[in-house]
Amino acid sequence: KYDVSIAKDRISRLIVQVRDDCWRHGVTHLVINGLGDYISGNIHLPLRLNSQEDVISQVMDVSEVMAEMISLLSKYFYIDCYTVYGNHGRVTPDKKESLSLENFERIIEWYLMSRLKDNPRVSINVTTDCTGDMVVYDVKGWHIGLIHGDKDKVSKAASNMTLMTRQPFDLIITAHKHHFNADETNGCMVIANPSLMGVDDYAKDLRVTSYPAQTLIIVGDKSPVECMYYIRLD
Repeated sequence: KYDVSIAKDRISRLIVQVRDDCWRHGVTHLVINGLGDYISGNIHLPLRLNSQEDVISQVMDVSEVMAEMISLLSKYFYIDCYTVYGNHGRVTPDKKESLSLENFERIIEWYLMSRLKDNPRVSINVTTDCTGDMVVYDVKGWHIGLIHGDKDKVSKAASNMTLMTRQPFDLIITAHKHHFNADETNGCMVIANPSLMGVDDYAKDLRVTSYPAQTLIIVGDKSPVECMYYIRLD
């Protein structure tokens, strides 16, 4: 079961868990990685039929829910937000006919910039990649990359990003499959974030399932993944 009220409840519990776990480690600076698929979108007919809301309503609701989440977390931390776009948000269902930047999730990013522009503790870092599906930044000297994951298998993510950007990476964070996974490729950690939603009918038809969850990564001086929390939200 999943609906708007369940989503809001899970996010409320996520905020509390992230706050408590970060306090335990003395964290004062939080990086929020938006990995896409914030909405169900148009890509699969069963998803559209199961959605409580039309796509535009989803975009509006998700934008405000995310803004509220970031605003609440900014009471406890300085926040940097980075975003890549997911395949669920594309305007055209057929990926072969879709343009990368024709994605409803760009509106969410734009809304967050406008909504939080007067919060001095929040920085919304706009995606500069021309396709919107790759972000690179540094934390404590570690080189970190974000991708949604629909164009890269976990096993190929490190080599693909290194070859494309001509830069070595210490950590790559991805999503797309909507379940947790962690791997290491030639010294680069690759972590796949699970989904707040958990499983849907489309996934069940493929005979795959997972728990609704999110991950919190504590970046240390000696490791890009000093500690990781798997936060279950079922």
